[in-house]
Formats: sequence, structure tokens, C-alpha cells
Amino acid sequence: ISAESAFSSTADASTTSGTASAVDNFGVVDAVQLGDSTINVDGDSTISGSVNLSSRTNAVNVSGGNVSAGSDVESSSGINQDNTQGKGTELSIQGDASLTGAVNSNKTVTAESTEGNATATTGAIGVGANQFGIDLQSLIVEGNANLTGQVSNNETTTTESTKGDTTSIAFGTDRIGLQAYSLETKGEATIKATNSSSNEVSAGTTQGDAFAVLGNDVAAMRNIAMDNSVIKSGNDTTITAATF
Repeated sequence: ISAESAFSSTADASTTSGTASAVDNFGVVDAVQLGDSTINVDGDSTISGSVNLSSRTNAVNVSGGNVSAGSDVESSSGINQDNTQGKGTELSIQGDASLTGAVNSNKTVTAESTEGNATATTGAIGVGANQFGIDLQSLIVEGNANLTGQVSNNETTTTESTKGDTTSIAFGTDRIGLQAYSLETKGEATIKATNSSSNEVSAGTTQGDAFAVLGNDVAAMRNIAMDNSVIKSGNDTTITAATF
């Protein structure tokens, strides 16, 4: 199984003297969605899923008036299993397994006004917003296993005004390269997970107030390369994880 979800978008709003608002909302974007049932594979299995998101959101006002620009993603996963209580979600592979899941997101948000207020936001707002390279409930591999999960997130948020107030915000979200609540391998296993995030937030004004905010106060927000509850290995296992 090999799947890719790739989205590239541009949202522009400009006006001379009125208000301008540009919004880009990706919603839920998954590449490989395995559902919440039990899946049995009798032989070897190769699953690859990648999500690539690119957006540019721009709101401009030449004279008077407030401007706002925003871009967000509700959730995205390269490979995903639903967490439905009581369903016994499981992926069981009798042979060797190779799973690769990746999410790459690049967003630029700009709001500029000469005399009005300017607000720019990016990221994900609220509980449940997440980005996962691989997100599995239960994986059992009878043979050798090679798992690679990656999340790469780059966001730039900029606001400028001559006389008004400016607010530039990059909201946080759960970003995890590889998550598996239960992972069991009988053969040799190689597990790699990376999580790289870069955020640039700037707010500038000549006469008003400027606010630049990175992150939010949502409880238990995670920025992790690898998050596993249980790992059972019957043979040699190599785990490499990096967050930067």
C-alpha cells in the first residue's frame, strides 16, 4: 500500500480602505487510514503514507481597515488507525513488515495594514489537534519489522501596521513522529522516529501595540519523536528517535 495526500493552496485578500480576511483551513488530512477494525496480513507487508501540505495566506489593506489572515490543520497522519473504544483495533502481519509514515507541513501567513489592526494566526486550535507520521493502536509483526515515522512542520506568521495594533500567533499542536500504543515484533526490528519543527512569529507596528505569541495553554500538548505505551520485542531491536 502506497498513498500520498498533497495539497498546495493560496488565499489572498486585499482592499484599499475596508476590512480584509483570508482563511485557509485544511481540516483532516490522512494518507493511509486503516480504520478501527482488525486487519490480518498472511505474508509480508509494505505500507507507505505521506502527507504534504503547503499554504500561503495573505491579507493586505492599503489605507484604513483591519486585516486578518489564518491557516490551520485540524489533524494529519501519514498512517493512521482509529481509536474506537471496544473495537479491538489491530494490524497483524504474519511475515516481514515495512511501514513508513510522514507529514510535511509548510505554512506562511501574513497580515499587513497601514492604519488598522493586523492579526495573523497559524497552527491548530483546541484539544485533539495533532500531526502524526505513524499513529497505530496495535501492531503485531511475526517477522522482521522496519518502522519509520516523521513529522516536519515549518510555520511563519507575520503582521505589520503603521498605526494599528498587530497580533501574530502560532498555536501549538500534538506533533509525534511515531506513536503505537502496543507494538510487538517477533523478528528483528528497526524503529526510527523524527520530529522537526520550526516556527517564526513576528509582529511589528509603528504607533500601536504588537503581540507575538508562540504555543498555547492546551493541557498535555506533546512534541515528541516517539511515543509508545508497550513495546515487546522477541529479537534484536534498534530504536532511533530525534526531536529538533
